Amino acid sequence: MVPRLACGGVEMFLLRLCPHLRARGHDVEVVTTEERGEWFERVAARVPTVHVETEGHFRRCRRPLRVGRFLAGAGYDMVFLNGDLPAQQSLTMLPDRVVAVPIIHSDRETTYRIAAANADAWNLAVAVGPKLAQTAAARLPHRPVVEIVTGVDLPELTAWETRSVMTGDELRVLFVGRIVQGAKNVMLLPEVIRRCRAEGLNVRLTVAGDGEDRAALAESVHELGVAEHVDLLGAVPPEAVYLLLLNHHALMLPSFYEGLPLVLMEAQACGCVPVASRLPGITTPIVEEGETGWLVDVGDGEGFAQALGKLYRAPEQWAAMSAAAHEQAIAYFSIDRMADDYARLIREALAGKYPLPRSRRGRLPVNPRMYWRECLPPRVRALGRRILGRT
Repeated sequence: MVPRLACGGVEMFLLRLCPHLRARGHDVEVVTTEERGEWFERVAARVPTVHVETEGHFRRCRRPLRVGRFLAGAGYDMVFLNGDLPAQQSLTMLPDRVVAVPIIHSDRETTYRIAAANADAWNLAVAVGPKLAQTAAARLPHRPVVEIVTGVDLPELTAWETRSVMTGDELRVLFVGRIVQGAKNVMLLPEVIRRCRAEGLNVRLTVAGDGEDRAALAESVHELGVAEHVDLLGAVPPEAVYLLLLNHHALMLPSFYEGLPLVLMEAQACGCVPVASRLPGITTPIVEEGETGWLVDVGDGEGFAQALGKLYRAPEQWAAMSAAAHEQAIAYFSIDRMADDYARLIREALAGKYPLPRSRRGRLPVNPRMYWRECLPPRVRALGRRILGRT
C-alpha cells in the first residue's frame, strides 16, 4: 500500500523488492490509494498494480472507508503499508487473519505518526534502518519493531570492471538527489568546490537532480565563480544513476537529515566513495569512516573540502576505499539479502509470531481520532496545522 507512485525512494524500494518476492513464489500486488502518480505505469510494468479510486464529493472523507472495504475483500494474507494514511486509518476493517505491517522509511515526525496510528490494529512494524528502528521502538514500547535494511542493486561485473579509476589528475564528485536546501543542504555544494579549487585541487562536481532550489543553486555556482567546474544535469532517469556513479570517484551528501540514504549504498556498490554528513544511526552504520568513505559534521564546508582533498591527494587510498565500499555493499546492502529478510518475516508472521494485541472485530470501521480531521475542509486543516506548528 502506498499513497501514490512518484519518483522516490519508496518507489525504488518497491521496484526492487516486489520482483524478488514474486521470484520466491509470493503473489505480490502494489496498491495506490490517493492517486496513481507519474511512476504508476513504470511499476505496473514489473508488478501487478491497482489503484483504489474514490470519486465524487468529499473524497478525502470517504477514502479511508473505500480503501478499507477494498482491503477487506481483496483476500490478502499480508498488507505492507508505506506511509499510507487511508490504509492505516481503516485497518480495523481487515479480518483478524490478515497481517498488517507499516514500514517506516524516513526519520520524520509525519512518518512515525502515520506508522504509529491504529497501533493495536497492526501486527508489527518494519524500520528500514537502525536509527528509524530505535526511534520507532522508543515511541511504540509495547509493539514489535523489526529492522530490515533496504537493499540496492549491484552493478554488472562488466560495468564494475570498467568504472572510472582515480589517477590523481582529477577528482570527479557527484551529488544525486532532490535539489532542496531544507533537507539536502545543497547550497553547501558550490562552497565546498570553491574551497577545493582555492587549495589547488582539480575537483569537478556533477549535480543530478531537480527541485525547488535548483535556480538558487545555479545562481550560487555563478556567484562563487565555480561555474566552469560544476555540471548541473537536472533530473536524470533512475537507470542513469548507476552509470553516473561508476563514472565518478566520490559522492557528496551534505544533508541536514535523512531517513535511509539509499544513494550512499548505491554509491558504495559502484565503488564511488561517499563523503557524507555524520548523522548518527543513519549514515554512521552505512559508511565506515576511513574504510569505505568519510563522514563530516553537518554543515562543515571546510570539513567536506578536506575529506575530498584526502581522496584527491591519495589515489591508492581511494582505490582501497572504493574496493572496500563495493565489498561492503555485496555483504550487507544487496537486494537478495533484503528479500531474504522479508521472506523470512512473511513466513514468521503468517505462522503467528506477531499476533494482534486485540481483535479487530466489533470495532469502528475507521479510527475516529484520525478520521475526523479528514472530514474537515482543507482551509480548516491548514489553519489547524499552523496553530499546532505542524507541516
